[in-house]
Amino acid sequence: MSNWIAHDEELVEKTEIKNAANAVLLQTTRGFEDHRDLLTSVENKWDPAGTPVVKSRYTYTNDRLARRTSVLTEGTAFSLPSPHTAAYNRYGYNDRNELTTAYRYLGDDLEDTDDPVPNEHFKYDYDPIGNRRGSWMGPEGEDPIISTDYGAPSGVANSLNQYDRVSSTAGEGTQAISNWVEHDEDGNLSLKWLVGDMNCDGQVNVLDTNAFNLALSDPAAYAAQYPNCQIINADVNNDGYINILDITPYVYLILSGNSGGYTRYVWDAENRLIEVRPAAEEDVLADGITRSEYAYDYLGRRVIKRVYTWDATEDEWNLTLDRRFVYDGWLLLLELDGTVAQPPPAVIRKYTWGLDLAGLNGAVGPVSNRSTDDGRSSAGGIGGLLAMEQASGVQSGYSGGYLFCYDANGNVTQVLDADTGAIAVKYEYDPYGKRVNAPTSGELIQPMTFSTRSFDAETGFGAWLYRLYDPRAGRWISRDPIGETDGAHLYTFVHGSPIVLVDAHGRNAQSGRACCKYKDSGEYEYGGGTFTLRRSLDDACFIEEPCPAGSQSPESCCKASCSRERDWSDYFLGEPERWFQRRLVAAHFGSCCTCTVSVVRDPLRFTIDGVFSPLNPCYTHHWLVIQCPTSTHTVDFYNSDRTNPLWGPGVINPQPGFAATPVPPALVVSAKVVSCEDATNLLDAINGETPGTYCFPCRQCRSLGLQWLQDAPAFRECHSIVGPR
Repeated sequence: MSNWIAHDEELVEKTEIKNAANAVLLQTTRGFEDHRDLLTSVENKWDPAGTPVVKSRYTYTNDRLARRTSVLTEGTAFSLPSPHTAAYNRYGYNDRNELTTAYRYLGDDLEDTDDPVPNEHFKYDYDPIGNRRGSWMGPEGEDPIISTDYGAPSGVANSLNQYDRVSSTAGEGTQAISNWVEHDEDGNLSLKWLVGDMNCDGQVNVLDTNAFNLALSDPAAYAAQYPNCQIINADVNNDGYINILDITPYVYLILSGNSGGYTRYVWDAENRLIEVRPAAEEDVLADGITRSEYAYDYLGRRVIKRVYTWDATEDEWNLTLDRRFVYDGWLLLLELDGTVAQPPPAVIRKYTWGLDLAGLNGAVGPVSNRSTDDGRSSAGGIGGLLAMEQASGVQSGYSGGYLFCYDANGNVTQVLDADTGAIAVKYEYDPYGKRVNAPTSGELIQPMTFSTRSFDAETGFGAWLYRLYDPRAGRWISRDPIGETDGAHLYTFVHGSPIVLVDAHGRNAQSGRACCKYKDSGEYEYGGGTFTLRRSLDDACFIEEPCPAGSQSPESCCKASCSRERDWSDYFLGEPERWFQRRLVAAHFGSCCTCTVSVVRDPLRFTIDGVFSPLNPCYTHHWLVIQCPTSTHTVDFYNSDRTNPLWGPGVINPQPGFAATPVPPALVVSAKVVSCEDATNLLDAINGETPGTYCFPCRQCRSLGLQWLQDAPAFRECHSIVGPR
């Protein structure tokens, strides 16, 4: 099996996996935008030189902020009702670039919303720091199929951005099912339990009824009889109080058959999860409940996983799974069977890796425990797993070689039989990585799924290099080990933007690009002797640079500051000279963001001596319009609301015709493109004027708008720093 790669500059356009006879088995091709190097398509094709079959094709659109706005999915991997051969997802974002909507429809027309896929319509709401406040699944404009609220009864996370409670409702008129959550002093998830387990036996059933009644009638007596239980479990309706209003929800909870109980999460001194077990006493555990243990090496890599099952008849834990893991750096190479009594242990699975997302994008850099990187590890291996070989006897009907297919974010989407090309298993995910297509009884069972990470069946958590991730909540279960380097929120996953960003190691989110802002200062000088002409420089410019996934900061992806000194030998020869210094002043992950600032005529509004009149077009009123990718601001310098304390200074709500659609070119007096940062600074400067800025009849409003426009520095790309010679 070999890997063949064709390069277009730094971007890998095609990857081919061949067999021993040099025949291509699987071909993956990637398309890009012409100017931003953003992915526009990923196609996975079986047997391209023989009888080609497109297993999956993903076609993307991106907005000006490099955010994916849609993906069209086609291929034999997608089971679609006739006559449809394709389906698509549309994505929406808020002003903080957090994903707010992800809607899926049948068909290949991105404007046709007549055929929604109800269980793949997702909506999210966040608080100002990025905690998820709510999520909903179901078609637009209809009651959600499932709705979930996060946080304490107040509906928000606590002061440490930790959820205290998560409540879900399955359809209109049903009672919420709530889970309480606790964290230890280091911020690690330590306890989770289902509301309603009043006797703390790890289950919710009729045996809890007496304890529930006691909690309502005599809280002190309940605390004395059940000292290790939480009386707050009786708050079944999630209103923050324990009273008779909880009785009906409790009855529903018992009759609905929801089961669950206390789960304890145990961590070592390095904040690594080492055990997941029932928190209830063993003498009340139900038969078949599991307990898992984990061990790590000196680099923090998980090297052992054991799973035990409780035998209620024998009152003992039985070892049912023992895995040992072997790595090359951070990349998993082997899974071994630890139940074998004598060495060497049997090999369960072998993994073969190629270029990951960073390597495919030409961004190769150092990673921990490697002095150099060959393109396989800068993104933590995301999107780089080529093949797996599974031993016989692991799963009936599945042994031999398997090949992996991906989407643009490095999520495993299909696993193919390397001999026949048949799809052994396929995965479809919600935006945060929870599987949405139902598993089938005859599919391949293997651990590598969302973000090319190993997910544990016993917990549902995904194992990144430094942390564990819960796709159901869309967040990490422990704090960021690098603290606030990647932001103030220590639990958020890829800053709420899972369609655009990936996290290589569980420490920081990466998009593959960085926008670098530089400042040039110095002089041009032409001529010499008795005549010189100098032009001073003090200009900002921008460059987008490839950024290896896993980079510690966007600044590390930018070129270092540099300078060119004047060469005096040419000074008297009349040769043009330039000397200056370029320094890096700012950087952020992602593509460079730009806004348009315009002075615009208002064709319907005229003034004569301060009185509105349509009589004389000489007195046409003018606006300053700031149009950014996610918002439009219209500034009316004449409007009296600028001095109204109820409205605040300056910015008036977008006016009809200016916000919903582009400004007609005929109305634009003058315009320039500026960076989003400078557009925000311009808006802040206008709002900060005390007293407010006013204009008066005739053309003063136009002049005032042009003055503000002139003060906004134009966005420009950096040119070469080599001076003319």
